[in-house]
Amino acid sequence: MKAIAELENRKPIAYTFVPNTHEKKRLTSDIQKVKFIKNLGVKSIVLQDFSKEFAALNSDEFINLVLLKQLGATHIIVGSNFKFGANGFGNAGTLANKKKIKTTIVEPIFAGSSICSSSAVRCAVEFGNLNLVKQLLGRPYSLSGNVIEGRKRGRLLGYPTANLKIEQEVIPPLGVYAIHDNCMRFGIANIGRRPTFEINNDICIEIYFLNFNTNLYKSRIEIFLDLFVRKEMTFASADKLKIQILNDIKTVEKFYSKTNQPSLL
Repeated sequence: MKAIAELENRKPIAYTFVPNTHEKKRLTSDIQKVKFIKNLGVKSIVLQDFSKEFAALNSDEFINLVLLKQLGATHIIVGSNFKFGANGFGNAGTLANKKKIKTTIVEPIFAGSSICSSSAVRCAVEFGNLNLVKQLLGRPYSLSGNVIEGRKRGRLLGYPTANLKIEQEVIPPLGVYAIHDNCMRFGIANIGRRPTFEINNDICIEIYFLNFNTNLYKSRIEIFLDLFVRKEMTFASADKLKIQILNDIKTVEKFYSKTNQPSLL
């Protein structure tokens, strides 16, 4: 899109729906989506509210009212499986047949034998295949949100944690992970229900950053999942949990030391 826009002396615009049109579990928050698109060099982004009124537009109304009148589009780039308009009756071929708009249809992209699609990413995340997720996304899967006040049990154990209220709806298998954030802080995250202390149906995400003591309460952070360390476990006592946490930290430190991360050397 950027290359075509430069060639035709036009402004590149990313147009996306909020929330997603298929009501599937969200892989990214709106804030993440905007950030990732901007990181690709596209500064103009339209987040279209996918209301009932908007969903009722037929394919011709979408082309005329949105693409032509609202956006002033002269060239559209879409995936080969793109559908639009009420009941999804419009598709990439519908756009290509319109004389007023040039259309470039992008064929599926593969990572190995897997098509790069949101469905493939959801499946890989939920099965805990972090390597495949990274291949599909071109980056590790991330979870973002605000740090909220927790029960402070990590502090009592000697490992103060930040409790993250995440915005994503696709969660990997419960357990312990090696993670890093946008500030290149490295650490460990537990995704689970804290079975050692309580019966809790709510999934909690507790983060402990290595060599970092600043209080992150009310901060917004994003963590990237680099390595699955172990499954969630129930311990007979807090002391046994503390021993396991220390072992987990050693595993994470060893993992990141192999990648020569400066904050751990």
